[in-house]
Amino acid sequence: VRCIVVPGPRVERLFDVPESLRAAMSALRTIPEDESGVGRASAAHRDSCYYYPADLEARIVNIVESGRAEELESLLGPIEDENFERRSLSVRMLKALADELEGTRHKILARLETDGDDECPVPEPELSINDHIRHQLQGLRELAQRAARRNGQEHKYKRAILDFVDTHFSEPDMGLKRLALEFSFSEVYLSHLFRQIAGTTFSSYLERLRMDEAAGLLRTTRMTVDQVAEHVGYGSAHVFRRAFKRRFGVSPSAFVDSVTSPGRDV
Repeated sequence: VRCIVVPGPRVERLFDVPESLRAAMSALRTIPEDESGVGRASAAHRDSCYYYPADLEARIVNIVESGRAEELESLLGPIEDENFERRSLSVRMLKALADELEGTRHKILARLETDGDDECPVPEPELSINDHIRHQLQGLRELAQRAARRNGQEHKYKRAILDFVDTHFSEPDMGLKRLALEFSFSEVYLSHLFRQIAGTTFSSYLERLRMDEAAGLLRTTRMTVDQVAEHVGYGSAHVFRRAFKRRFGVSPSAFVDSVTSPGRDV
């Protein structure tokens, strides 16, 4: 009975063990055993698998999205050193690494809601595979810088966005589309940003403003439910009634009965 042992790369943290196991399994399919029947662990690790663990990608995505360019550099440098200097990767493995990095960049682009024109340019065909990888790494650096600039703009707009909604909430066309046009953001990105600013979704925030205004009108005026619905921006009294009950647990008519004297039109 012959036993071939192919250890994976040494890891410092427990959650890196699966990455080491995958490297060992990949190496086992390709590395020949030596005379003693023991696979060369260093050769298996060096030649069979690139270095780009899943937890590292997750950290890169979060760091780029938050615009921390200097911190990003501390992660990208080891990727180049490990894959270009310490390992002798095959062309197939280098191409796989380039594809992984490109996939990371597209994940970040989707989360940042960056327009297509802002994407890292497609490398020229004559670039070597190593240059292609460096091209992808540079693309991540540029995205981090862009995110930093955008985050600075966000800080300036936060109060303005809330002020705009607080001022125009009762207008019938007040919605995410109008808000996005006002501040030149995509609707998807603005929806994400608004939740960060207000701690709730745009639709919930808008509905709360409208319902609180409606309750005040029903309590202090003789406006009918339909008139109040129109006044706070609803084109449908039916939709308004459903929203009101969702907010206060009672219908507008029941609310009026509880706060006014009998005989008031509803």
